[in-house]
Amino acid sequence: MALAALPASTGWRWWKLSWRLVSSHGNLATISLLFVLLSGLLTLIPGIGVIMNIASPALLAGMFAIFRASDRGERLSIQTFLAPAREHTRSFLLLGIFMLFTYLVSSIIATFATARIFGDTALQSLQNILTSLTTGQRIDPDTPEFVTAVYALYTFLSLKFFMLIPVLAAFWYTPFLIAWQDQSVKKSLILSFFVVIKNFSAFLINSLVGTLAISAFLILTKLALSSTQAIIPPQIGAWIAILLIIIMIGLMPVFLYANWYFSYKTVFEKEAQ
Repeated sequence: MALAALPASTGWRWWKLSWRLVSSHGNLATISLLFVLLSGLLTLIPGIGVIMNIASPALLAGMFAIFRASDRGERLSIQTFLAPAREHTRSFLLLGIFMLFTYLVSSIIATFATARIFGDTALQSLQNILTSLTTGQRIDPDTPEFVTAVYALYTFLSLKFFMLIPVLAAFWYTPFLIAWQDQSVKKSLILSFFVVIKNFSAFLINSLVGTLAISAFLILTKLALSSTQAIIPPQIGAWIAILLIIIMIGLMPVFLYANWYFSYKTVFEKEAQ
């Protein structure tokens, strides 16, 4: 399979295609938000969380199938969502186990690296602060213990993030390739990784546009909260800020999935456009 190299401007095009699809299919925003909320809640349940992590690639493929059906003008049903998992159960099970394994390994490596840098006392301090937060105890941010714990947490998250970047690149197109091109898990991961690397400029532009959109919402929210009585009454400003936050939270999932879907379509189904 030839690897497509798209111009950087394609990242902006993904947003335009996403807006066109979402604006003409308003139900996608509701479906996406419900999917994120239900998945998040189920992940928090002990025992079910691990199952949800393993099932997440198959569930994502189901969401992408919904977006594909909407893009093609097809009728949506529960079968649309379940089809990828039903037709490629073994592959998605292997992919889910692989992703869970890489997540756990990255967490272990990041934990040991952080302990080596800051010492075991920093990890203990971080644990104490997290315990205080969950129990509602007062925390003094000026103590050396708190400062060290914050640096340790930042280091842990940074190490884990950078370790997971290549894993995310390998995963990005894998659900599509398994579901719609009958590729094996191994081949899909390798192909996805190199396609993402080859189209890095398009992903960069796409990310910048998304960052600017979120920043605009946050700036408008801050302006609404800091408005003076002469411009907007504080009560109205607060309601406007809440409305903007609700809109942003409601739109983020649907545009994430739409961009994800169109990034696949423009690379792997270029001849069909």
